[in-house]
Amino acid sequence: MTVTAIVTVPIAIAIKLTDGGPIFYTQTRVGRRDKPFKMIKFRSMVVNADKMKAELAKETGQDGRFIIQNEGRFASHQGRQVYP
Repeated sequence: MTVTAIVTVPIAIAIKLTDGGPIFYTQTRVGRRDKPFKMIKFRSMVVNADKMKAELAKETGQDGRFIIQNEGRFASHQGRQVYP
């Protein structure tokens, strides 16, 4: 637990200091046997990225995958953003 805290606390502080938004991002996903579960990870996107996605896709003419990324680049590049 101490080793995990040594890694997660600086990442959480960096995300919070970057823009003051929430540290974690939660989303409901579908798992084994179509059972929904809550996923919690460090936020690596701008706040409200889910809501902005459809609007920005229309503006840019993109379909399918569309990524909005701003804060949390360190966490994202280090692969330390997703916890099961």
